[in-house]
Amino acid sequence: SFMIFYSWELTLASIGAFVIVTIVNLLFLPALRAKTRNQIVLGTENQGFLVETFRGVQVLKTTPATPQAWGEYQSNYGRLANLGWGMMKLGLYSSTITSILSTFTSIAVLWLGSYLVINQTLSIGQLLAYNGMSSNFLGFLGAVIGLVDEFITAQVVIQRLTEVIDATPEDENDFKKPWAEIPGNADITCSKLNFHHAGRVDLLQDFSLTIPGGKVIALIGKSGCGKSTLAKVMAGLYSLQSGNIRYGLYNQQDLSLECLRQQVILVPQEPHFWSRSIIDNFHFSYPQVTFEQIVKACEIAGADSFISELPDKYQTVLGEFGANLSGGQRQRLAIARAIVTDPPVLILDESTGALDPVSEAQVLDQLLSSRQGKTTIMISHRPKVIQRANWIIMLEKGKLQIQGTPEELHSLAGDHLDFLDDFVPSTKNLVMYASGSDSSVNGTSLNGNYSSSQFGDIPRPGF
Repeated sequence: SFMIFYSWELTLASIGAFVIVTIVNLLFLPALRAKTRNQIVLGTENQGFLVETFRGVQVLKTTPATPQAWGEYQSNYGRLANLGWGMMKLGLYSSTITSILSTFTSIAVLWLGSYLVINQTLSIGQLLAYNGMSSNFLGFLGAVIGLVDEFITAQVVIQRLTEVIDATPEDENDFKKPWAEIPGNADITCSKLNFHHAGRVDLLQDFSLTIPGGKVIALIGKSGCGKSTLAKVMAGLYSLQSGNIRYGLYNQQDLSLECLRQQVILVPQEPHFWSRSIIDNFHFSYPQVTFEQIVKACEIAGADSFISELPDKYQTVLGEFGANLSGGQRQRLAIARAIVTDPPVLILDESTGALDPVSEAQVLDQLLSSRQGKTTIMISHRPKVIQRANWIIMLEKGKLQIQGTPEELHSLAGDHLDFLDDFVPSTKNLVMYASGSDSSVNGTSLNGNYSSSQFGDIPRPGF
């Protein structure tokens, strides 16, 4: 208002000059926004590659992958540096052009003011006062324009965060669904399940199955037949394209995900641990459990023995991803964490694969003894694990091939016998082996069907 009071002509000229400078800056905004987004995305990818590299350092050391990893890192970093240099040049062009335009517009305004003074429309004092005010005003507006770079960066970062925060939840109505106690002896009924990952073939095709409750179930089949997929679907980790799963009286869709995942526990082959103490890892997943429950679960899983040998016992801080524990120790600790709340349904997906045969037998003895009357599903290729089941389910290419007790399956003719005999020796052959008839030593066949290795420490077969 003071500027208009002194000279409306100079005020209009100053505003026009500011509009011109602003328009020039706006012309650079789309390119600057695109480069800023690309830089953030590329920087994130580069950091992700570094994390993968550190996690896979053993592979780098044991294979000739180091040059490729180093080359890829240099390539990623080079692209990031080039993008940063491009942004720097763009900012330099923008600031240089803005500075030149600002200088010329200031000269033009001063020339106009001088013209008004010569024509006695404006006094020299008024011109000096106006020039001081306009310099401060235009300087303020220029500083605002200078914040555009920071604003764009913040805008892109917020947009990326919003993409995560506003991501579609697994179930938008999950908070409305009730909690229900699933009985440990409840049958699990799968009806016409269909599931596939995006862009892939069906992993489960019109799949129907009834898993008897309260039993030890062995889920077997060739690699890629859908065992782990079925386990994750039952645990609520994957959403079905169609079909229904019932846990006793309850449909899966009627239960909240929290209810389902706290009662149907899946223990993966490669468990994850947080970089904090052992007891804090338990409390992080289950804040309500007591120290007594934690110790009891660790005793059942055979983890208490090695924890007691650690310097800080249950207060020992685990390294990143549990790196300071062996594979077998991590698996035992993962089993302990899974059973600390005594869930009605426990799924072990190759969860004892890193244990030696003696430790595995001890863990399974204690685990299955503590879970009598509850459903325990074991996914394994190891004969001595499968032999502990009193119900066997065999899958093939995403479909149920056959199921039943070991005795029932051996009484049925079919191609499945060749597969099952590798895991569960028939009662007839066990009797013959025990009596010593038709037997031989050091791997010679028993009755033409079985070798002595099937009854000793059977190595894990490959599929």
